[in-house]
Amino acid sequence: MLIVLAWIGWHFYSSSYVDLVRIMDEIEAAHSQGVGYLVRLYTFNPLSVVLLLPGYFTGSAQVMQLVGTVGTYGLMFIAIAKLCRLFSLSPAMMILLTDAILIMYDFGSASTNIRFPIAFWLVVIGLCQYYRRKYASSIILILLAALTHLGVIIIPALYFVVNVLKKNYNRIIFCVLLLMYFPCMTVLVGILKSMPGRVFWEIGDRLAGYVGMTDNYQYSYDAIAIANGGRKSGVIYLLLAATVFVLCLLLSQISKVRLPSSEFVWFVAALLCFTAGSYDSYTFFIRFSNISAYVSVLYLLYAINEYYNTYSYYGISGGRESSGALMSSYGSNIMFGYLLIIMMFIYIGYAMKRNVDTYWSWYMFIGIM
Repeated sequence: MLIVLAWIGWHFYSSSYVDLVRIMDEIEAAHSQGVGYLVRLYTFNPLSVVLLLPGYFTGSAQVMQLVGTVGTYGLMFIAIAKLCRLFSLSPAMMILLTDAILIMYDFGSASTNIRFPIAFWLVVIGLCQYYRRKYASSIILILLAALTHLGVIIIPALYFVVNVLKKNYNRIIFCVLLLMYFPCMTVLVGILKSMPGRVFWEIGDRLAGYVGMTDNYQYSYDAIAIANGGRKSGVIYLLLAATVFVLCLLLSQISKVRLPSSEFVWFVAALLCFTAGSYDSYTFFIRFSNISAYVSVLYLLYAINEYYNTYSYYGISGGRESSGALMSSYGSNIMFGYLLIIMMFIYIGYAMKRNVDTYWSWYMFIGIM
């Protein structure tokens, strides 16, 4: 399957993605100024230089697309396998999770953005290792991800904070603060740029681009995308993710279906709040609305898996209740079970409509298989 996706990545073309154009411009500048130019450019993300070296030596944009596609999807499949083991998903749910993420994932992002998608899946694998108490490998993977793209550090930071805050009211306060992410970030940028020291100024200047505090921001890609309604898909994904979150919580309250660990539930809540709070920061909002969608699909399939197991145990498989008693006792639960399945179809249907490239990648794979 990875070979098929690599072939598509090699031949992929879209004029709507600007990151690859910027990367190739940087590589072209490095040819005249030396590879040290890339090292200086990615001071805070030094492993990005390693990912750019194939393009530097070949001068080929297609080679960079191949690096992005193979790196992203290779790590994605490893992460999905680890998540399925971690959440004890059945083989059917594992296949559905793989297909759902393949359909939802923006293929153009994988093949042209390169750095962030690879760093994201490294973080997911790292968090899986942390959850299994393999702390050394977890720290190494998260560090590698952060050195590839510093933006992904937000994900483990959210997870660690909700783990440290044991009281629920502290977690609620934290989530409320995340809703105010954008104004807090603008204040932080101002503080960093006013502090003595070149390093602080550079960090502040880098963050300023994400909150619109740069010169000529109105002509930037983010501002143009916002003006053209580019946040629409992010809003829809965020609303779907929030709906799934509420449905799963309700199902756990009215039935015997158990939730994942409270840390994971609060992590999902924190992620949704951060995403909503980043609405005015286009790049963060789009990235994390997609991440929220992937996490909520995992949560959704976990709930469906647990619902099926619980329903079978208490009724059909265990033979502990008659069919009539089962329907009487679990009628409302059955309704929620259908709602969860419907939400899964809504996710897949919208993803197909939203991104035809991702749909054809998945469709080609199914056709070959």
